[in-house]
Parts: sequence; C-alpha cells; structure tokens
Amino acid sequence: MAENVPESSNIPTTSNPPNPRVNRGRGGRFRQAPKQEGAVPVNDEPTTNPRGGRRGHRGNYRGRGGKNGAPNTDNQSRAAPPGFAFNPEAPTFHPQLPGFNPSVPPPPPPPNSQNPQRRQTQTQNQNPRRRGPANTNQNQNQPPKQQHQQPKIQKNGREQGNRKGQGARRREQKEEQLTEDEIKMLANKPLRERLIYQLENNKYECAICYTRITNRQGVWSCKTCYHIFHISTGCITDWAKSSRDKEGANTWRCPTCQTENDAMPYNYFCFCGRQRNPNFRVGETPHSCGDTCGRARKFGCPHPCTELCHPGPCVECQLYTTKPCVCGKTKKSVRCGKGEEVKCDSVCGKLLSCEHHTCEQICHSGPCNECTMIIEQNCFCARNPREMPCSPQNGEKYACGSECDGVFSCGVHSCTRKCHENKCGECETGVNRVRTCPCGRHTLTSLGVTRTKCTDKVPTCDSICDKWLSCGTPGKNHRCQRKCHEGPCPPCTLNTSVVCRCASSKGVMPCEEYLEIMKTSGEYLCTRRCRKKKSCGMHKCQEVCCIYEEHFCLQLCNKRLSCGIHTCENVCHAGQCRPCLQASFDEQFCHCGTTVRMPPIPCGARLPVCSQPCSRPHNCDHTVTHKCHGDQNCPPCTQLTDKICYGGHMVRKNIPCHIQSVSCGVVCQKPLRCGVHVCQRSCHGDSCEKEGEKCMKKCEVIRELCEHPCALPCHGDSPCEPSPCKAITSVTCECGRLQKDVACCEVEKMIQSRLEKEEERRKEEGQESEERKLKRSFSFSQLNCMKCDEECKKLERNRKVAEALGVETDEFGMSKIAPIISFPCYLKDM
Repeated sequence: MAENVPESSNIPTTSNPPNPRVNRGRGGRFRQAPKQEGAVPVNDEPTTNPRGGRRGHRGNYRGRGGKNGAPNTDNQSRAAPPGFAFNPEAPTFHPQLPGFNPSVPPPPPPPNSQNPQRRQTQTQNQNPRRRGPANTNQNQNQPPKQQHQQPKIQKNGREQGNRKGQGARRREQKEEQLTEDEIKMLANKPLRERLIYQLENNKYECAICYTRITNRQGVWSCKTCYHIFHISTGCITDWAKSSRDKEGANTWRCPTCQTENDAMPYNYFCFCGRQRNPNFRVGETPHSCGDTCGRARKFGCPHPCTELCHPGPCVECQLYTTKPCVCGKTKKSVRCGKGEEVKCDSVCGKLLSCEHHTCEQICHSGPCNECTMIIEQNCFCARNPREMPCSPQNGEKYACGSECDGVFSCGVHSCTRKCHENKCGECETGVNRVRTCPCGRHTLTSLGVTRTKCTDKVPTCDSICDKWLSCGTPGKNHRCQRKCHEGPCPPCTLNTSVVCRCASSKGVMPCEEYLEIMKTSGEYLCTRRCRKKKSCGMHKCQEVCCIYEEHFCLQLCNKRLSCGIHTCENVCHAGQCRPCLQASFDEQFCHCGTTVRMPPIPCGARLPVCSQPCSRPHNCDHTVTHKCHGDQNCPPCTQLTDKICYGGHMVRKNIPCHIQSVSCGVVCQKPLRCGVHVCQRSCHGDSCEKEGEKCMKKCEVIRELCEHPCALPCHGDSPCEPSPCKAITSVTCECGRLQKDVACCEVEKMIQSRLEKEEERRKEEGQESEERKLKRSFSFSQLNCMKCDEECKKLERNRKVAEALGVETDEFGMSKIAPIISFPCYLKDM
C-alpha cells in the first residue's frame, strides 16, 4: 500500500490547477492523494493518502515534476486503488512495525468522525502553506487573516477527534492490570503458562522498577526462581553492580531468590540462552528465539526439553526409563521426569564403615549409618578395658595411661614407663646401656671399673660435669659447674638476661626464676598493654606484650540491621552494616486486608499504605478519621467532649476525647488522713498523700498564754505539747522610737527582767514594793519590754520644751515650721 501512495501533495485536482513550478512538498499525516483517471472515490470523498509521512528511501521529497512542469507520471501510475478512502484514525506508517502488510487496505474511517468543515477545507485547499500561483489565484478573494487560520482549523479538527497516538496506546497498554477472572484462570496453571500469558499480554511487571515488560525490551531471567527483569532500562544491571559492591565479592544475588550469580547481566539472551538479542515475531512468545528449548531437565534427566523456547521451568519428561533401586538389587520402570527414588523391600546388607558388620536397614538412599554396636577394647596392660562404638580400629589395643606394672629384663627394677605395647626392655642402668661415667668424658674401661649387673654403682670422674643447662641466653646456655655426678644437674646459681617478645622490656633475673617462668608460660612477657586500635576502628588491642603489626578485630559485629529484626553476622567492621538481604515471598496485607503487596517483600518493610478507614476496635464511639495503618497503636481521638475534673469541682468543655481527665486548677480541699488539715494542692488525679506519708503541716491551735498558734508538726486530735512559742513579735520602748523583732518566748523574759530592775530601783529609793499580778497582753508586751536610751530622753526633753513654747514638732522632736530668722553674710563671716 505504501508503493501506491504518490510522493507529492501538490498535484492537479479539480480545485487545484497544475502548477508549472517544480515545488517540493513537506509531507504529513493528512496529505491528499491524487485523483487518477477512472478512479471513483467512495462516498464522494476525495481520494487521499491513508498513511502519509515519509516515502522510504526517497526521504522528504514529495513530488518532483517533469521537465515542462508536468507532474511525474511515475507517481500517477501508483495512485491509490479504487475503494480506498481517507481515514484520519489510521496510525502513522512505519515500515518496520510488526504486522504491516502492503496488500491489506487500511480500515475504513468511523462514521461521523470527520468534521465537515475540515473536509471541505481539505478539498478546497490542498496545501495552505504552499506558496504558488495556484494558491494565490484561489485565495485572492479571501482576507489574509483567514489564510493563516486554515492550518489551525485542521489542527483543531484533529485534536477534537478521539484518535490517540502510538505512545498513548502503549502507556494504556502498560497500565492494564490483571482482572479477577484472569487471576482465577491463572491460579491453577503452572508457572511456565502464567509467565507466557503475562508476557504476551504485556502484563508482567519487573520486580525492581514495578513497570510492565514490553515485547521490545531486553530482559534477564533468573534460572532458579524464573523471575524476569529489565536489561534495557538498567534495572537488573544496576542491581547486580550494587549487590556485588555490597558483598565485596565477584558474585551478586538475585533480587527475589537471593541466588548467587557469577556472570553480570549485560547481554540480552532468549530464555534458552542460544540466541543473543532475539527479535520479536508475531505468534511467538516474547523474548524467545522460536527454536526448540533444548535445556537440561531436572533430576538428571538425559532427555533435553522439546518445547519451544519458553520462560519458567521446563516441562517434566514424559518418557519412561528403567532405574535400579537405591540398594541396587532390583530395577523398576518409572517416569524419567519425576525424579523419584526407587526403593525395594529388601534389607540393604552393605558393609558398614567398621568393616565388621552389615547394614540392617531397608533399602534406603544416601550412605549407610555408622555402626552402633558396642564392643569391649582392651589396653596394652590389660587392666583397664573400655566399651566403645564399633570402628575400624576395634581390633587394636590402646594405651590407658596408667603406670606399667611390668619388670625390666634385669628382673630387679620395675618398669617406669606408662602403659605401652611390646616388652619393657632393658633397665636404664643396665650393663649394656651404661658404658661411661655420668659426664660422658671417660669410659668405664679407662676408669678401670667393670660392671657385671645393673645394681653395680656407676663410677664418677674428677672432671667438671659441663652439661648444657636450660638457662642462659638462647644459643649461649649455661653449663653445669659441678663435678661429675649422677642424676639431674642442680639449679644454676647464675643470672639470665631476658628480653620480652615485644622487645620493649629488658632485664636480668636468676636462672631459677627464669626456668620457672619458662615452665609456666613458655616465654618472658612484659606487663605493657597494647593501646592500638583494631581494624574496626572502635576496639583496642589490649594484648599484653603485643607483637602483631596489624590488629584485626575478630569480634562479631552483632549490630541491628536496617530491618530492626536481624543482626549483622560479619566480623566487626568500620562504617554502616550492609542492608538486610532477607526477603519474604509471601503476600503482605495491610491490617484490614484490603491492600496487598506482592512478593518479594524486603525484610523489615512496613505494611502497605491503605486508603481505607481503620477497622481496629477503638475505645470511643466517635467516627474514625484516620486511615488503615501499620503502627501498633491508633492515633488518639481528637473529638471535643465535656469532661469532669479530677476532684469533681466542675465540668471542663472542649477537651479532646483521648484525654481521660483534666485539672480545673482549683485547690483540692480534700481532708487528709490526720483529720485536721485539707489538701492544698491544685486539682489533681493521684492521691493527696503517698502511702505511709505523715502530715507535716503546722498545728493551728491557739496557745493559752499568747495569741499565736501552736506551730508544731501536725499531731492530729491529740492535745498540744508545751513548747516555747517561736512566733516573731515586734516590741518597742516606752516612747516608741526603738523597735525590735524577737521571738514570742523572749518577750516574757524581757518583761520579767524589767520588773526585777524596777523592784531593785524601788528598794534603793526606799519605796515599798507593790504586789501586782502581771497580766500578759499584746500592747503591754510592745510598750514595756525595752528601755529608752539617751536619744529617747533627749527627744523627750525637746518635746516638752516645744510644748511649753507652743512649737509644733514631728515625732522626732524637730520643728515642723522652717526658721524665718536670717543673718547677714558679714555677720556669719565674723
């Protein structure tokens, strides 16, 4: 059909006379095709190019005229066949798109899909952007403004239709979800058929980016879980790089099944792995090569897969084969693809690992169990037999470790060795074993001694023993300085220079002490502790006398991973721990069960976000205003209510529902346990007094002798105990000038002291004393407790003089009227 469409849009029609100029068309989707002689248009519509656009290898050249301005006859000979009508709903022609057949005409346009005004405009104006004599003659009666509006009419006419572009159709195709009927239909089907159905219908999602996998995108399929991922968008490639960097190895893990893979997913292969970058063909499974799969089946089946290249696991082999049973005694005919083990009912009878007994189990898979028979094994001295499981070493004797009770060949000395095999042999002092003196410098023959039996004494010489001792500097050990002697050498009396293993401490110690250290620890260590940090950067070495150059931390990290469930199992390291690689392959539902998240589910992932109201039971009956959530507790209810305060004093309004009770701020006034006082705290919800707490408020009972309260710690209903009153009282002198604050108990002492002084003054003056009973009063205490001083007396005299002269004075005896007498300056100077 593309070859029958002319390349030029500037062709002679009834409304567009031929243009002698050779013009070059611009090309577009809605370009009219030329009318050919003898062609009858359908429904009286102009014959048009149904595809338009680019003309293959000719590029954008729409029509090239002949020599004399005549149109190209080649293009006219390839006009649209009769019966072809213009269809604005036809997609853009692309010769590489699948399913294109030039012999099949395009579908007819839908009824009433074109705007009549637009159709008329296309008939009258073939190309309103064309500048030529034809367009000039045709539009010379129209105003210039309408000439520029014609293309807009076409554009608006195209936008008003229901036609959608290829990208929009692909986006709609991507967003299609599996319907409930499809889910039910695929539920009982094997994985291979489910994958094929989803790939053919563009409904399979990449588990990394959660977008649809289309037919023309490169993919990678896992050989273990058979999940499919994008390669063309970089999903699986980026995942593999990130996983390899985090693991610190040359392998990476599958996002879903966590299977380790060596090869990086850079190349796009078909499912069977034979063809690289397979092309999509209509009628075949997407991303397959279309050939026979040929992959090896499970359970060691020797027959390759005979299905076409497909995703998912291969179909079980339907052939029958003869397999021997596990013990190899009988054979049975079974299906090759089942992978079932063939077992018979006879006893295994294989020789066990002990090589003495046979297996008594019924025909079984795997190696036979260890022999469980218990046998008795003797030692070399035959005194301590033991029971042990049967093993290949059952026939051998063992050394029990006890002292040998045998006698050497001399028949005199007992054997000093532990339980051993073979005979005890000759004793250490036998005639054939001792041939020199103890120091080894002289033979018995040179000393003139002949020993006939092992009990004869070994002669010694007069030489120095000079045997090497264990003390001294390595390579320069000390020697024994005693004369030739029998038995071990005595302790060395010299000193040994020692250096610790880290070479930071040096010293000299007696050889005896040095030998004791070597027996216990094996080397001399200093007390210096290493303070260097280990490879993790957190822990310190703390090794005594450290000799390591690199301090590797071998502790387990054991920190919580990002999921909050598992702990880091790596060796202690610097920086953050790797993310948790555990994943769940079960569906994850929200709390109400409406929203579901498909696997794989990363470890520690929160519940999926749900838009439904929360369905959990709540404490109140108010309307739930929050959504379904994964938190343990629901958000508090904020509905405004009326609540009574803690003490029941008043009702508080506009209190949120989740607040159980409130305080009104009024004094509590509840009686305390003492029965005298009341609680002075603000309205509260807890008890007024703590358990076992005693009231410590002051007693308010008025004393009998004064006007002040008791002020002792609360003693309940019991009477007040006698005690001095500590209340502060203000007392003055007789004239009132002096004033002092004293304790109430001191006032009585001051009054008594003053009375005693008055009594002494009366006796000195010869006056008789008057017996008066002292009456205690507040005014009396203030006036008569203190004695006036000289200043008071002076003010009293001034007051009397001023009273005699009629001068008004203040409380301090000073005149209230300022003096009016003034003296001249010279008099003041004189």
